[in-house]
Amino acid sequence: MAFLPATYDGNGFFNHSTSDCSYVGYKPNTYNENDPMTLLVWGHGCGGSQTDIWNLCPSSTRGTQKHITVSMGGREGQCWDPDVDYKKVLAAIDNVKKYFNIGKVILGGYSSGGDLSYYTAFFHSDKIAGVVINNSSPFLDSGSASPSAKLAASKYKFGVYQMSHTGDNTYRIDNVKKEIQILKDNGYSVQFVELPGAHYDAKTNSDFAQFALPVVDNNTWTMPNTIPVVVPPVSNVLKNFAKASLTVKAPGDQGFTSTKVVKDGYSNVKAGTYSLRVYTRTSWSGQNGFCINMTFENINEYDLTWEELSLDLRNHSISNFGNCTVVGTTGVVIVKPIDGTKTIPANNRVSINMCFNRAKDATNYYQVLVKSLTW
Repeated sequence: MAFLPATYDGNGFFNHSTSDCSYVGYKPNTYNENDPMTLLVWGHGCGGSQTDIWNLCPSSTRGTQKHITVSMGGREGQCWDPDVDYKKVLAAIDNVKKYFNIGKVILGGYSSGGDLSYYTAFFHSDKIAGVVINNSSPFLDSGSASPSAKLAASKYKFGVYQMSHTGDNTYRIDNVKKEIQILKDNGYSVQFVELPGAHYDAKTNSDFAQFALPVVDNNTWTMPNTIPVVVPPVSNVLKNFAKASLTVKAPGDQGFTSTKVVKDGYSNVKAGTYSLRVYTRTSWSGQNGFCINMTFENINEYDLTWEELSLDLRNHSISNFGNCTVVGTTGVVIVKPIDGTKTIPANNRVSINMCFNRAKDATNYYQVLVKSLTW
């Protein structure tokens, strides 16, 4: 780990500032640089400051504390703006990791600081294990995004410890319960604690120290990159899948464009170059045969008619056909339209279909080859 360029006091507290973030922190005597330690990143409430650190690391529990704490600066005496200030939280996490061996990352906050923590957790769930919140709410003031957008943004279901006081008139307990239920309904593991008290009173900090701080050291939350991947046993059989039953490939689709130059002197059509597109698509392919749809596309402003086309079956043989007539079954055959497919309306298409017995000695799997087209 790098040396932290900050000032320590005799009790393990330090402060640090960069262009992206500032914080006051506490490193307990239990820290060992060879063992990862949990990091708690805290956001104060409206009107508060980073001096919350003293409430987060009370003298009565510092000796046994098993996590590093940093209290965010940057909004002294103000409320946080989650849509903007989440960047400070992420910068602080990255900065602390330069100097300490960090395992889990937990976000915490009171009131507006809770809003900031929830917002950061939803939109950057890949960077945290959970949140520990005092007198705030998951959705009410945690940024401009809707609850559904926040839930959709969260890639991982982070752990949640929410403490609320029944007399809180800023984050009313009935609304908090509804929002907590939304988290539960969406698969989040939530521990919700109700205590008597107001939004802020003499017990706000002491309740958090007594009930919430132990959760930071004693939880089963995991960082996303440490969540084990469960590999299903190879003996399981997945419905709708089976080993390949065919040894041949489906024929490749084909297409070409036939053009005709019309000169002046005709009463029913202007001089110009006209095109008729012809393309085939494999509609079925099996071990011993295949079927194709052949489409004639008229991309002109005139109705067109086609008379016949010749096909080289390439050692395949015809087994069936539709919307056309076929003279011959092997070799080069002549295909002609029926009344319903002879005329191709302007800017429209007509299709015919044919099925073939696959050649047993075929060395490739191409479709039939169009040799000529009369239209």
